[in-house]
Amino acid sequence: MCAHLVGEVRASAPDYAELVPGDEEGDRPFCDMGVMGCNEVPMEFRRNMQALEVGETIEFVVRDPSAKEDLPPLARMMGHRIVSEEHLDDGALAIVIERAR
Repeated sequence: MCAHLVGEVRASAPDYAELVPGDEEGDRPFCDMGVMGCNEVPMEFRRNMQALEVGETIEFVVRDPSAKEDLPPLARMMGHRIVSEEHLDDGALAIVIERAR
């Protein structure tokens, strides 16, 4: 699971989420959800969004096919703003989300 704004960087895709805080001013937190599926993603997403202040952004990376489809609508449904979505070379989806409420 993503630890609230703490974590360690791993070279391979984990099968659990981890949150890496931004190192420099202006960097955003980063949460690699690995191959976490659609059962775990909503709870982990909500927990990490609650750790942010309104207006802050976080980047999530998901690799599970269903999670890639579910995360953007989930974010919008919860009232947050999608800043960007990028399909990565390894098949993952990187999505930057701004906490809006």
